[in-house]
Amino acid sequence: MVLAALVERPGQTPRLLVKEVLLAADGVDYGTSPEGHGRLSATFINRAIVRARNERLVYMHVHNHGSDRSVEFSEVDYASHARGYPALPDIAKGMPVGALVFGLRSLQVDLWWSKTERGRLKHCTVVGSRIRRLYSSPSRAPRAAYLPSVDRRVRFLGEAGQAQLAGARVAVVGLGGVGSMVVQDLARMGVGDLLLIDTDRFEETNLSRVVTLPSSMMSRASRPRRNLPPATPSR
Repeated sequence: MVLAALVERPGQTPRLLVKEVLLAADGVDYGTSPEGHGRLSATFINRAIVRARNERLVYMHVHNHGSDRSVEFSEVDYASHARGYPALPDIAKGMPVGALVFGLRSLQVDLWWSKTERGRLKHCTVVGSRIRRLYSSPSRAPRAAYLPSVDRRVRFLGEAGQAQLAGARVAVVGLGGVGSMVVQDLARMGVGDLLLIDTDRFEETNLSRVVTLPSSMMSRASRPRRNLPPATPSR
């Protein structure tokens, strides 16, 4: 079981910050139902939900499946939630209740805001020596974090770090010798949105210090558009 603080701010997605993990002792707090499924004891559930109510925390039951990057509650899980969770919000005095299911590198949430309103996971951030970001499946994660072109960077930064780059917007002021190299590096890093600012035009004298400029663009850049007066015959 986990107890989590609920953070709600205007215009932002609600967040759950896990505060404490409550471990159920096998054979005491956790056993097997007549149908052969694992279940928590009523005493353990009551202690946890009463504490969640008193401390204004979110009560969430946790279990795991043997999957890897994708995970989902089973039909048995959902049936169990439908039987037990409608009664818990009354005990919790308005605080949400729910469940977490983990895969090896994935997570899903079934959060009951009320008896009729339920929520799902957007993402989970695990903070440790390395920040990890978990999703219910790869399709829910920012695609840039899984592109082959950024594979080596994902190995260095992790999927959470690459997802941050994919969602970032970076402005570069000045696209000359230094700026053009910076833009190239940012693009190779997988930064999702680049705002490029420069009022100058390419000229013959500065083409040599601008990186990755196509030859066709160089030829156009060396001939700036001008409205010249007709030539006057020489005498």
